[in-house]
Amino acid sequence: MGQPTASVTETLTGFPAVNSAKANRSTLSNDSGLTIQQLTGGPYTIENAGTIEASNITSNGPNIRLEVGTSVDNSGLIDTGGSANLQSIHFIDNSGTNSVINSGTIQAETTGDYGRAIRVINASLTEITNSSGGTIKVTDASWNAGAIVINTGASVNTITNNGTITAIGTTHSRGITSIHTGTIDRIDNTGTIQAQGGSESNHGIVFWNDSGTTVTNSGTIQGTGGNYSYGIRKGSNGSITKITNTGTIKGGKDGISNSGNITNIVNTGTITGTSGYGIHNGDGSITNLTNSQNNLTYTAYLPTNYYVKVNSSSSYGKITFSNPQGSMNVGIGDDSTLSEGTYETVIDGVTSSNISDSSGTYISNANHYKYSLTNSSGNQWDLIVNDLTEDVQCSLNSS
Repeated sequence: MGQPTASVTETLTGFPAVNSAKANRSTLSNDSGLTIQQLTGGPYTIENAGTIEASNITSNGPNIRLEVGTSVDNSGLIDTGGSANLQSIHFIDNSGTNSVINSGTIQAETTGDYGRAIRVINASLTEITNSSGGTIKVTDASWNAGAIVINTGASVNTITNNGTITAIGTTHSRGITSIHTGTIDRIDNTGTIQAQGGSESNHGIVFWNDSGTTVTNSGTIQGTGGNYSYGIRKGSNGSITKITNTGTIKGGKDGISNSGNITNIVNTGTITGTSGYGIHNGDGSITNLTNSQNNLTYTAYLPTNYYVKVNSSSSYGKITFSNPQGSMNVGIGDDSTLSEGTYETVIDGVTSSNISDSSGTYISNANHYKYSLTNSSGNQWDLIVNDLTEDVQCSLNSS
């Protein structure tokens, strides 16, 4: 490996150890991986505005391997290529303080199995931030492409994406994965998180564990291709805390597929599935679902509580259930704007046996309302709202 033309002031394999590494419009390269390897000392900073590359990796080869606290700030290209089991940045067995801020490109290109752009094992990161214009991606993996993988013993406080996170492969592609004992506290997305492939399952975000994550999306989260592709997939092990969607969540099959536990879903955007449903709650539980989308579809186990979010007399949540199992309470979503009248077909596809409590009172813009569900025809249910403001005021005056 030749001496790079830019100044190098960090622990690079074969280079002296000082305080920071900079590749400024130059190239650091290694034909077989481990272009940069941090093993002792730290904390360190890697600043790259040029190219850090590794090629011809045949097995278990990272481009950058970090075992001590390191902050990576990339505005250039970190590029890793090979035939199997490779990662561009690998935090492993690292008890220090770590982070990644990317406004450039971090990518892994593999023709074999297991390509990852960022992989974290037994290490903690304060943040992974992908800025607007930034790209984190894996391409061409034949099996298990993962743009960001949070694995055993790993934790990330916040993943923020304002750019593009992409995984492309033949079988099983994932934009962001939380697996085994890895945890992610928050995922905030205003950009695009996507996975696509030719067969099997491709998920924008997948939680195979008890991650407890809060996901906030105002961009696009999607999984396409294959027979079982989802925007967000929650496996059977454990729970996540909340999904707040004002953007788009979509899947080749279902938008959200849940087999575990989700405490809250708040949807004021769109959640759709091309061949399936917006939400598939097959073997799991959803405690609270609030919805203002006017064509949300849902199958299997009902949420414990379903809340209709009302924006106006002509804009409000409508949901169609298929194969409903269990029963649910129905109420009005927070920050709704009510007026007296009938909101038609807020719910379709359930019978009275699927509905528990479905009436109550609600205050909107200082007005008091009473609401209740009524069965309009078949399995369709309307929301009836009566204004109680004058009655309440009279009662107060009388008292």
